[in-house]
Amino acid sequence: EIIEMLAKVYVKMPTTGSLFIIDSNGEIDYSNPIEKSTFILQMQDRGYRKNFPESQWNLVLNDPRIKEIEPLQVVLELIAADKWSNSL
Repeated sequence: EIIEMLAKVYVKMPTTGSLFIIDSNGEIDYSNPIEKSTFILQMQDRGYRKNFPESQWNLVLNDPRIKEIEPLQVVLELIAADKWSNSL
């Protein structure tokens, strides 16, 4: 099923309408957010549900099996991943 496949590869940030790719290590790649409209075009270009109207894609992307993240979570994860220096 397409939703299960998407849930393994993407997380969504509903507050911004963005999606992020989950890399092969299970880490979220915050460096390349994908806007929902761009994502839909990419999926259609790849042949996935080519005849789906945007409203159907919205239903797919709103499925609870696709993990949601919040902006604060992104900030906290980026801070935690940063190498802090003792020098100022």
